[in-house]
Amino acid sequence: MGRQEAYDAHRRGDVALLVKQLRGGDAETRSMAAYYLGRLRSADAVPALIDGLDDQSEWVQMSSLRALSRIGDRRAVPRISRMAETDPVLALSRTATDVLAEFRDPRAIGQFVSLLTETDRHLAGGRHQTWIAKEKPSETINAPYAKVKRRIQKWAARRLVELRTKGAAPAIEAAARTAASRRERFLLRRTARRLRHPPWRVRHPEMRLRSYLWWWVVLLVVFVLAARVSGNGSTAWAVTQDFALSILGLVVLIVCVAGFFEVRERRRRGGD
Repeated sequence: MGRQEAYDAHRRGDVALLVKQLRGGDAETRSMAAYYLGRLRSADAVPALIDGLDDQSEWVQMSSLRALSRIGDRRAVPRISRMAETDPVLALSRTATDVLAEFRDPRAIGQFVSLLTETDRHLAGGRHQTWIAKEKPSETINAPYAKVKRRIQKWAARRLVELRTKGAAPAIEAAARTAASRRERFLLRRTARRLRHPPWRVRHPEMRLRSYLWWWVVLLVVFVLAARVSGNGSTAWAVTQDFALSILGLVVLIVCVAGFFEVRERRRRGGD
């Protein structure tokens, strides 16, 4: 069985055949099967996908991990948690930590804090070479330690702020006092401050689109002034109307997005 058979099984919704492909065949076929099982979001595939996390191929492990994230079945949480904490491939550990956060498991927060404040421990033994293995395989041989350390710290800090983990601020501040470099101290203190006082865009993610509205307004004003100076009134008025309609559409889009985020936040609070 190959990629075409996996694609055909996906189109038919044949979960049983995809599970069979996941447990046999070459690595490419197993990876494709895991991917399509995630697209189908079938709970029946969860046990096979959990087994896929122990596959010999890292590509199959990554596909299984992402498929479990799409399905959202909490039966996978214990195995994903172990992968986040102990997997020797840092790229897999990173993705597992993100998936764990999507499941709203508190162990993800501890892992993010550990990656931010104890980065050297996580990168010991040449583990830093596997940080970007999934994205840029050519860089895995000579990936500079300092570059990987900066990237992982920035990523962990950003995720903690996005998750609004205010309770992690004291531990991060304590780590800042013993940081080895000025850059790390600055990053840790800045992260702790942002956790206690979340940025405006984190508190109101739906408002990010509003910045684009001002660009449309500026373009419209510039165009109207240019048309007034040039005297090309009729054409200017027609294009001005087009700009006005586009701004109106953008406003409607912002309102819809704001409503979506508000509903999602209410559901999240209700689930808590």
